[in-house]
Amino acid sequence: MLEYQGEPCIMCGRTFTEEDDIVVCPECGTPYHRACWKEQGACINTVLHETGQSWMEQHKEVLRERRRTEKRIEEEEQAAERERDGGSRDGMASLLDGVRINPNDPTVGLDPDEDFEGVPLGSLTEFVASNRLYYLPMFRFMKKTGRKITFNLSGLLFADLFFAHRKMWGAALLTFFVNLMLSIPYLIVNMISYYNVTISWADPSTPEFANIYRLCAGGELALNVFLFLFANYLYYRHALRKVRSIRRQNGAKEVLQREGGTSVLNIVLMLIIKVAGLACMLMILAMI
Repeated sequence: MLEYQGEPCIMCGRTFTEEDDIVVCPECGTPYHRACWKEQGACINTVLHETGQSWMEQHKEVLRERRRTEKRIEEEEQAAERERDGGSRDGMASLLDGVRINPNDPTVGLDPDEDFEGVPLGSLTEFVASNRLYYLPMFRFMKKTGRKITFNLSGLLFADLFFAHRKMWGAALLTFFVNLMLSIPYLIVNMISYYNVTISWADPSTPEFANIYRLCAGGELALNVFLFLFANYLYYRHALRKVRSIRRQNGAKEVLQREGGTSVLNIVLMLIIKVAGLACMLMILAMI
């Protein structure tokens, strides 16, 4: 029980060490050496029992500050060791400073109290919900280095579905709409070439149309490359905004989990919107 190390046993006064066999009162959570508990036979922390408080709640800030100090010292030691080996204090290696990655831990080994612009990592963890092993260290790297560029293959291939999956409906719909507008010259060419649709106001054989076609194709590629590089950062900023808003409204963990996480249903809805949007665009192009 690492959280009790360095704290005194109220029975014997000796501080707890890593080797000690520690038990806690089932009612107030006060820690004892097992031998002390057996000797006394009951909890002697009567103040907590009378007030209904818990030992952990009473010592929460002390324990948090201790964890922060231990993490900071570990980060400094690892950064110094990397520098002695000829590495830099910056870069991807700094991502792991002070971290012991543990996939079975909700915060994957990171400090749940670490501050992210006023948002504790523990709250971000509840909001992210799935794929924490990927996103939490990445968020920490962005915070530590100030870098915004990472690689997100989903952002390159189907950004609107990625945003919808992560419940970012504003970004999903905007991405789809812009891509749909940029695809108009391509749709016109296909309608004329493969479906023999007559569009009086568009002639793909003219230099002007060819220039517009290239411009829109380049714009679509630029947008997809941008999302490939910045989709993770956009999700990071979205998560911070949403968690701050929920915390201001005193939202519980259940609210964070409901508002965050992922949704397969959203992917289905976005696919329906894409099909409907494309169908509407084809009809509009055919009619005007």
